[in-house]
Amino acid sequence: MHFKLPTYYSLSILSAIGLFSACGIRQMLPKQAVWSQKKRDLIFKKENNTAGVNYTSTRYKTLCPVLPFQVWAATYDLDIVIVSEHEEWNMHEYACVATPNGAVWLMKDAREGSLDQCLIANLPDLDYWLPELPVERKSAPVKVIDKSSYKRLDFQFEYENLLGEKVEASYTGKRIKTPMKKRNGSTMGHSRNQAMAVLDLPYRNFGKKARIKFNGKEKKIKRLLGILPFCMALQQTQGGLSVGTFQLEHISDTLLQSSHPIKDSFAVQKWYKYALEDSLLCIEQKGNFRTIRYFVSLASDKLEIKAASVQQWNSLHESFRIEFERPLPDLRYPFRDTFSTRFVLDIGTQKSHGIGRVETYWQDEQIVLKMIPTAPWWVADRPMKTIVEILDGKRVRVNIRRVKLQD
Repeated sequence: MHFKLPTYYSLSILSAIGLFSACGIRQMLPKQAVWSQKKRDLIFKKENNTAGVNYTSTRYKTLCPVLPFQVWAATYDLDIVIVSEHEEWNMHEYACVATPNGAVWLMKDAREGSLDQCLIANLPDLDYWLPELPVERKSAPVKVIDKSSYKRLDFQFEYENLLGEKVEASYTGKRIKTPMKKRNGSTMGHSRNQAMAVLDLPYRNFGKKARIKFNGKEKKIKRLLGILPFCMALQQTQGGLSVGTFQLEHISDTLLQSSHPIKDSFAVQKWYKYALEDSLLCIEQKGNFRTIRYFVSLASDKLEIKAASVQQWNSLHESFRIEFERPLPDLRYPFRDTFSTRFVLDIGTQKSHGIGRVETYWQDEQIVLKMIPTAPWWVADRPMKTIVEILDGKRVRVNIRRVKLQD
């Protein structure tokens, strides 16, 4: 016999989830922006348009502009989340994204323990799609059966995961119409080795029922506080900074090229430089899904990065933006001491969802840059370190990795 909880009891369960912290549930709940707009305006002043460092040489080490960090972003029109009790896997996300060629479903599985995510999608050149995202990938058929109605979501998914297991998952629940008062969503520890991420979470609803099988064997769905099935549907925009290694090459005064190692090959991207108003230069890489831009201040006659952003092809606003209190130094030129400034992370339509500081300095013939996030907690536990190696007068190699704070 199926026992259905009354509505008032279901609501009391959700209230209890908001009160308990023993199992870390409180840490998973969305929060407000880290800074108010007033506080941000006090820190990020318009007159802070130069790095203010003491360059020790008028001679550059390379012609190639140095982009010492990677930015990424993606908006999910629908994201179905299921957490299983599989020995190898933790969270399963089934995300629908709009592309110029139509809707694409992404199957994202997080490994148990590390919580590193991998990606399965029915895209022929998946390894070369968004090379700034350092996730393990597999191009394979994905079957999605949608029996949803006006009020109800009803989905079935079939695909083969990275371990070669045939996965069959299903989800039912209300359509996501509940707006979130606090939209600064938690990453819950996922992909901490791969990216520093912030979320804009405008809508979310817990699911009614979910099931998942691996090679025909059903696995239990984890439960929150042992009561509520850990499954939900939401809309979100994710974005941030990512780890990785790539090479940059100066081609001409208006053209830059990046090469990202992909298995036995490279994903090669062209970046175009053009002038903006207010002594700004834009370095832009435009793909069919998203456009990445680095905004460079020319106020000191150097190329000092003031901000960077990602904008999805169908969005009227930036999907993600990182902005610095003062521009980063032009890393083509040696400078004295350690430069330090603060940064802020914007995501979707939300401001100041993450903050931190950056430190950079020359060490022998290499450049070191540290991204040290400070809030919220799911951003603060993902510091990154960049080593820039100058290869010659036109090329540099950039290596970004997650580190411990003491590194």
